[in-house]
Amino acid sequence: MKLLKKIGVVAVVAAMLGTAAALAGCGDPAEEGGNGGATTIEAEQISSCKVEYNWGEVFDGADLAYEITYPDGTSDYAVDGFTFTRENGEDITEPLDSSDTEISVVWNGTKDDKEYTFSDTLTLTMNDPHNAETLIFRSTGSDAVYMYGDGSFFACGVQAVDYKDYVAAKGYWSWDGEELCVVVTSTYGMMETYERTITVNGDADSGYSFTVYWGMFPMSITITKEQADIYLTPDTTFGDTSLTKEKNYPVWDNDKDIHETQTPAA
Repeated sequence: MKLLKKIGVVAVVAAMLGTAAALAGCGDPAEEGGNGGATTIEAEQISSCKVEYNWGEVFDGADLAYEITYPDGTSDYAVDGFTFTRENGEDITEPLDSSDTEISVVWNGTKDDKEYTFSDTLTLTMNDPHNAETLIFRSTGSDAVYMYGDGSFFACGVQAVDYKDYVAAKGYWSWDGEELCVVVTSTYGMMETYERTITVNGDADSGYSFTVYWGMFPMSITITKEQADIYLTPDTTFGDTSLTKEKNYPVWDNDKDIHETQTPAA
């Protein structure tokens, strides 16, 4: 009989311990759930990263920041420690396309040797760069060359209030997946129309450059390799080759053409 009583007491104690353990495992999921056991905390975005892109650009999370609140009521700022992925979970290091309208953000950090996390979703605006309003390349300096997504370009001086109303030279450019072609169709001066093919230097490994002239003054543009890797790839096209290399205009010759563009028309 005493043996039976001892067994009964042990069974009751074991049941109580099991119940206590089960209750201990039922913590607040808002505090103890999260990523890999990390506690999920509240976060409010206080600074945004770039959220408007052209197709082909790469996502940049710089300047993104949140104010975070820990369970004990203290607050801090999250400015790094982010992981960015596409909506479907794919890596975000590849160039963006028209379907990349949302980016998932996960932050992980620690405080007092405890792990914390939060997640968010960024909404992106994706723009088709193939239009007359999208500036694809611009040279540095006061006098500048502008190349637009529709395949038009113009060069102008800093003196202009509206650059497009003070064009030094203008024409077209194209990219067919392999070759960058530039033609001038008019230059500022006495000759309104002066159609020439401009020599483009460089390649995909080093970038590209070319020069157009405003009278005797050169106006150059350099397209870096980093820029070319975004827009001038084997899978992209810009402009219309029927307006550029298919025209077979004479190649610009500095010795001859700089003089002629300054000579008054007869």
